[in-house]
Amino acid sequence: MEVDLIAFAKWLGIPVFSGLAAWVAAYSYLKFAGEKAIENALQKDLKKFEHGLTSDIEKFKAEEALKNEVFKATQTDKIEHFRFDVLVSLDRTTKLHEQEFKVLPRAWHLLHVAGGATGKISPRNVAGRPIVENLEPDVYSRFLDTYQFSEIDKDRLRTLVGRERQDEFVKGVEFLELQAARKAHSKFNNYLLSFGIFVQKPLRDRFKEFSSLIGAANSEAAFERELGRIPGANQREARDAFTVEWSPKIAEFEADVQRRLWEARLPSIDQRDPEVGVTENPATN
Repeated sequence: MEVDLIAFAKWLGIPVFSGLAAWVAAYSYLKFAGEKAIENALQKDLKKFEHGLTSDIEKFKAEEALKNEVFKATQTDKIEHFRFDVLVSLDRTTKLHEQEFKVLPRAWHLLHVAGGATGKISPRNVAGRPIVENLEPDVYSRFLDTYQFSEIDKDRLRTLVGRERQDEFVKGVEFLELQAARKAHSKFNNYLLSFGIFVQKPLRDRFKEFSSLIGAANSEAAFERELGRIPGANQREARDAFTVEWSPKIAEFEADVQRRLWEARLPSIDQRDPEVGVTENPATN
C-alpha cells in the first residue's frame, strides 16, 4: 500500500514542504519515531522478561529450599530411626546376656546337685552303707532320726533286729537316695526347660547330655527297686556309665562354661538375638 507522505505529515501537524525536502523531513521523523517506538517496546518486553525471569528464579530457589528441607528432615528421621534401632538392639542384647549369665551359674549348680545325688545310687557307693544290725536300741533309734524316714518307717525299723534290721535299713536308705536323686534331676531338668532358652545352643546341648546320663541312671535304679535284681542280667549298665563318664565329662564341660562366662563378648548388631520377654528372675527359681 502506498503512503501519501504529505497527507500523513499534515495529519501529524508537521509543516509540509514541497518536493524532496518534504519527503526527507517526513522520512526523518518516521525513522526517529519508529526507532523510539521500537526501543520503548523492547524496553517494555525486556522489563517484562526480567520480571518473569526474576520470578522464575525466586520460585526455583523456593522450590529447591523446600526440597532441601524435606531431604534434611527425611535424613534426620532416618538417622533417628537407625539410632533408635541400634539402642533397642543393644539394650535387648544386653538384657539377654544378663539373663544368660544368671542362668548359666544356676544351671551349673543344679546339675552338680543332681549329679551328686545320682552318684550316691551308683554301684561304687551302695557297698558303703552303715552297719546297724548290732547297734544298741537307743543308739540305733537316735541314728534313725538322722535320716528323713517317715515316722511309720522309723517305728517299723526300730522293731527289727539282726540281719533283717540291716537289710531293711539299707533298702530304706536306697529309697531315700533314689527319691533325692530323682527330685534333684527333675528340678534341674525343669529349670533347663524353662530358662535354657537364654543359654547358647552348644552349651544347652551339653546340659541335655548330662540330663540324659543322670536320667538313665535314676531310671535304672528305680526299675531295679521295683522288679528286684534279675540274675544274669546287666541291670547296672546306666549307673556304671554314669560312674565312668561323669568326672571326665564334667571337668571338660566346666572349662566350656568358664570360657563362656569369662571370655565371651556381646555379639554385634548384625548378630543380635531375637527379642525374648522375661517376666521373672530365673536366678531365684
